[in-house]
Amino acid sequence: MKEGFASWNKRDFFKFISMCELHGRENVEQFSELFSAGKSLEEVQEYSEAFWKNYTKIDNYRKYLERIERGEMEIAKRNSIDQAIQDKFE
Repeated sequence: MKEGFASWNKRDFFKFISMCELHGRENVEQFSELFSAGKSLEEVQEYSEAFWKNYTKIDNYRKYLERIERGEMEIAKRNSIDQAIQDKFE
């Protein structure tokens, strides 16, 4: 992390994992709005690209990946329910 992202710390890493879990790994634009550390969209995009390219090099990466995948399943479930409600009203 220090080699390529010196301005990112452990707190930023865990915030990134949480953002992926809550909003899906593809929703990077929303991440940069929610980062309290003032990360720009470009910084978050670069970090995301590097993370997904190298995540298997992180200790306990399976734990983080499982959190993200569970979160994405919840997002899909909520979207499905929202769509069913929308269809019902139409």
